[in-house]
Amino acid sequence: MNKRLRLLSLGLCLGMAWNSAHAQTFNKAALAKDIDTMMINHYLMKYYPAVVDKQYGGILCGYNRQFELSGTTDKPLLIESRHLWASSMGMLLDPTYAGFKQTADSAFHWLENKLWDKTNGGSALHSGTNQQGTASSTVGQYGPQDNTGLTCDKPIYHEGFALAGLAAYYMATKDTMALYIAKTTFNWMDQKAHDSQYGWYYGWLDVNGNVLDQTKDDNFGMHWMEGMAWLYLVWPDSTLKARVLEMANLFTSPDWFRSDNDICYYQNRTYTDCNGEEYGHDAELVYLIYTCYQMVGVTPSPTVVSKLKALHGFVETVSTPGVEFENQWWYDAELFASYACMGALFRDLYS
Repeated sequence: MNKRLRLLSLGLCLGMAWNSAHAQTFNKAALAKDIDTMMINHYLMKYYPAVVDKQYGGILCGYNRQFELSGTTDKPLLIESRHLWASSMGMLLDPTYAGFKQTADSAFHWLENKLWDKTNGGSALHSGTNQQGTASSTVGQYGPQDNTGLTCDKPIYHEGFALAGLAAYYMATKDTMALYIAKTTFNWMDQKAHDSQYGWYYGWLDVNGNVLDQTKDDNFGMHWMEGMAWLYLVWPDSTLKARVLEMANLFTSPDWFRSDNDICYYQNRTYTDCNGEEYGHDAELVYLIYTCYQMVGVTPSPTVVSKLKALHGFVETVSTPGVEFENQWWYDAELFASYACMGALFRDLYS
């Protein structure tokens, strides 16, 4: 596997936690072999194509441990996009396994034919559909209703995962429609949601791109930044690069980075009202910020690296997985996965 693909494949550990005897010593060659085996044989091949909706297309997420459908049949953009990204990465890691392409094709065609909003001039994607493909702003909805009753149909959180998934699919297939949808989605969101005065992006938009709330959210922000960075790998656009760097720099600026070395959970438009913290996000952000700099070809400054080390040290000191996180699985998974990714990829942050 080439070096660039190794870097991308290690990104798959986000959202997954694993035990490895090598993880303690950071033996990179042994850890890389473990990760490849775990990801391809014990994770990706188990999911793909088992999660494909064979009746209607797209991806279903309401499965039990035996991959029997026992929960929701809704298809949020968030879920479709994450599976599109992971199965596309599977295609790059092992092109001989047909299940990866079958899954990625199904997820992509759902985005293209059911979720992409063509009525607004080829704009961003709807937040979700029911199983049959009817778009609905209540599927996977994040965010508020405004005083006119408009709902958040296009949360930037979902759109960020869509950019990443579409970029990965284009890497694997060279399907130009995937790149086109990603470009139009970015351009539409950049026009509608970017705060040209204070930087960052608003997270909650209705179907027409009206901003429903000017609160700025670390979780929405980090994954939109991540999606833009993935898109930059296949479309090295100068505006795209500038937006990634704007967000990465803001995350480690006094506007977001608190004096006790953690990150604000919410901020208002002018970054004067820091509201709370979430240690799971903080751990994930260490990995994402560093990675996004690298993906747009920028070496983080010593000041940024110092702040990321402080952020990692803060989370490592104050957090007790399963206790501080109130036993929420995703916090623990992202925390452990972030530690493993950082240890494997960026050993210098620990030295």
